[in-house]
Amino acid sequence: MKLPVDFYWSGAFASISKCGLVSLLRSINTANGFSNHITTNTKHNNMGKKVESQSSGSDSESDYEQEFEQSTSGASDATPKPANTLKKGQYIVVDNKPCKVIDVTFSKNGKHGHSKANYIATDIFTGKRYEEVCPSSRILFSPVVETATYTLVDISEDGYMQLLDENNSVKEDLKLPEGEDGKKIEMLFGSSEESVLIGTISAMGMEGVTSIKVQ
Repeated sequence: MKLPVDFYWSGAFASISKCGLVSLLRSINTANGFSNHITTNTKHNNMGKKVESQSSGSDSESDYEQEFEQSTSGASDATPKPANTLKKGQYIVVDNKPCKVIDVTFSKNGKHGHSKANYIATDIFTGKRYEEVCPSSRILFSPVVETATYTLVDISEDGYMQLLDENNSVKEDLKLPEGEDGKKIEMLFGSSEESVLIGTISAMGMEGVTSIKVQ
């Protein structure tokens, strides 16, 4: 640490021994390191990571940075939400996946801690089921979820659908879903004289088909 010039020439400096100056510098460095550690740890708690207790100062800064990046991945398309406000039917981010809450319960405050939120949610794209328990005071994330309905205009050779929205804008970046839904769309488009309507849902940079109708 570089000391100010005035400090060297002050009478106070003359009264500090070499040993005392070294102790002062060590104290300042220790305080700075402790401050950085607590600031990083607070970020993790605010982002809703599962941190039941604070880690010791032996954890490296790189470990904290990596954990912070993982916890915030995808959060640009999500908004903070206190766990104690969770309700069935709402959307939350679990393991960086957009999910829909299908059940939630809250435990009462106990002698050894705060109340807990126990929620069950499913991935809106894959249907994978998640069950989590966290303090009800934790800040979770709610993904920004959008739905839309398009008219199917064409299907390309590489399996992409050409879709038309209500403003007559063309969308060509959504592929046919795999499995029975994809086969159903191809069958209806090839045999039906009526319009095929495709319902979609999108969140956190992902999009999928939710409904197939003929009109």
